[in-house]
Amino acid sequence: MIRTVVFVLVSLLLIGCTGTKSFEGTLYSIGENYFVVDCSHEVKKRKNNVEDISYPCTVRITDQTKFSDEDGNK
Repeated sequence: MIRTVVFVLVSLLLIGCTGTKSFEGTLYSIGENYFVVDCSHEVKKRKNNVEDISYPCTVRITDQTKFSDEDGNK
């Protein structure tokens, strides 16, 4: 029984820690190693009853970071 409970808790923890791989949003600002985008859609899709305000997210730029415009141009 305890193994089952531990397994479920670990599974939920791993699922909850999975990061967003991509999303669309308005670009607010660009820094040296980061940029800030509007990630309101990402916040709202995970929660119910979220206020209708802008949620900025800071994104770290790495070698794997890819940018494209709304037409898909890189």
